[in-house]
Amino acid sequence: MKNAITLGVVSLFALGTTACGKSERVEKLQEAFAKSKISLVESMDISSSQVPNAVVGNAELNVDIAKAAFQVRSVAADGPTEVTVDPARAEISSVNVMSGGVATPCPGSISVAEAVKKAEQAASGRGALVEMEGCEFEVQVLEGDTLWEVEVAPDGRVLEKEEWDEEEEDD
Repeated sequence: MKNAITLGVVSLFALGTTACGKSERVEKLQEAFAKSKISLVESMDISSSQVPNAVVGNAELNVDIAKAAFQVRSVAADGPTEVTVDPARAEISSVNVMSGGVATPCPGSISVAEAVKKAEQAASGRGALVEMEGCEFEVQVLEGDTLWEVEVAPDGRVLEKEEWDEEEEDD
């Protein structure tokens, strides 16, 4: 009986530490940023050197692929393009023309890079993802063990900052 109680307590402790621990996404982002020589904004600059006059619509440090990489999606005269940037080498690894569209900032809005900088400042961390939600920017910022979602208005005001919720992402 004593062994069963001990096993039960150990099992509850193990479940508790797993439930309260970092999410897999946070761990993957921390690992990728530790190996990266560049930021999300710098990956956009590198992408723009390959696709001049393009308007960046979204970008991310994609950690859900075999080898983490920055992916920058933009619209240029030739259409939507995705540029993949190796974070460890700070070099372009591929350029692909996309078949689907890319949402870009609304007229009169700040740039995607400016929105990331505003979000990074608000959350004191490193931008991991930026995408358009209507005319607003939704930016994920990693600060230590916390992944923040920061909403930035077209004029650059920070509208909201809340901790990222993995369950909401799955909906």
